[in-house]
Amino acid sequence: MKMRKGYKFEDEVTLSKGTSEETDKMIEENSREHIHAHEEARMILDGSGYFDVRDVYDQWIRIEARPGDMLVIPAGAYHRFILDENNMLKCKRLFPGCDPVWKAIYRPQADTHDVRKQYIQKHICTDCCSPCC
Repeated sequence: MKMRKGYKFEDEVTLSKGTSEETDKMIEENSREHIHAHEEARMILDGSGYFDVRDVYDQWIRIEARPGDMLVIPAGAYHRFILDENNMLKCKRLFPGCDPVWKAIYRPQADTHDVRKQYIQKHICTDCCSPCC
């Protein structure tokens, strides 16, 4: 799957509040609702937490993340991540291309970003849902 999806760079990150200023900043950034210009792929290695992803009705869907889980969030999809009561998650991050690109785009800029518009057209605007923007 890694080669088929074009993931050429990977790293591992451990999130646990209070371990360092840099880690606390990463946890804070991940907990705010955001989108990315590229899909986000995470393989959970240890610990646990929650990925929240918005559905077609703009409601949150909570996904519990545990070791062995692999989550791929499409580019342009609103999401956030929070630690659970265990306060630790170790994951492998997979990135397309040769360099890691993790740039969160927050509201209100995200609402008008091209990748968000493409996501809406591809994943939300269908014949079976409410009228699109």
